[in-house]
Amino acid sequence: MVFSIIKNWFRHPEPPQGIIEDPRKEEEKELDYQDEEILEVAPIAWPRWEAIKTKIEKDLSHYKVFNQDGSSSCLAQATALALGIDNYLEEGKFIAFSPADIYCRRANKPRKGMYFQDALHLAYKRGATLYDWLPTDGLNEEEINKLLDKYLPSYGEVAKVFKAGNYFWIKDGHKDIERVAYWLNVERRPVILGVAFGNKEWPRTEPKILTKYAIYRHGICAVPEGAFLKNGKAYILIQDSWGVNSGWNGRRFVSEDWWKQGRILGALTFKKLKNTWRSEEDRPKPKYKFERDLVFGMKNEDVRMLQECLKYEELFPINVPSTGWYGNITAKAVYKFQVKYEVAPMAELDALKGRRVRPKTRAKLNELFGK
Repeated sequence: MVFSIIKNWFRHPEPPQGIIEDPRKEEEKELDYQDEEILEVAPIAWPRWEAIKTKIEKDLSHYKVFNQDGSSSCLAQATALALGIDNYLEEGKFIAFSPADIYCRRANKPRKGMYFQDALHLAYKRGATLYDWLPTDGLNEEEINKLLDKYLPSYGEVAKVFKAGNYFWIKDGHKDIERVAYWLNVERRPVILGVAFGNKEWPRTEPKILTKYAIYRHGICAVPEGAFLKNGKAYILIQDSWGVNSGWNGRRFVSEDWWKQGRILGALTFKKLKNTWRSEEDRPKPKYKFERDLVFGMKNEDVRMLQECLKYEELFPINVPSTGWYGNITAKAVYKFQVKYEVAPMAELDALKGRRVRPKTRAKLNELFGK
């Protein structure tokens, strides 16, 4: 798992980091959403840099390049950028959101840096207010931490309007550049990445791995449609938060070497999950007979049809494919189904949290959807 990969970077005391170790218990981490439950990935046709450069430059011209200066707020900066890109993709207008609205609410405050889930969960639950109301460029750690003293109730109301969608770990995103590229080029989503680097490796247009001592951990945002080939090598275009004078106008070309040599710490993205469909289309009712118990972690046709039935019940997202993998999204939907139809005492349902489809649940499913 990616969690153990990250943990290996924290064996010895090191300089202050932008990304810190996730302190949650393993059972909490296991509840995080994984992208394999909502996405069926196929190999992409990697475009050449020359073919996409003009389009990319046009998009990038709309995105604000943050400058975190001396603070360790990079993960919040990357997340705020992803929120702005989201709005650009949906409405054609980039909105600059304040990284401070995320960073100053971190679970580990006053310690520096953040962990992945904390940053994305704050964006999902609270959103972020407008950058112009809480500007952060050029602020050091002490200065950025004081910004919430200026926070007005109206700022929070605006932030709620721009909350992020659900967030997902990209399966093997720390070692599989192809899967990251699929999210960028096919799904057209920004991707939050963590990277580990050593002295003099990172501050250049094309970061180079020069040492085995990767002592810094940093959060960055890969931009949609930013996976490409250059001189026969795969690259991901990222936007950093070190100002416009660093790299290629604030962006960098991160090569496949960083995935191959274990320098990527993790990859996450946002996608809004939508459960309601009846006002938009007349969806046919699924027909299926469930003859076997189902458990968390399974992947088969029974689970796929379970997801189809749960979609009909408006309990499972309708804007994603039914992949047949029984993960946390399916478990959450199963739990709601079991509660809705009172298939067992609440104490039993609360204990299982939707991770089992047993005879009583199957009986109800078959009553509603059986052939």
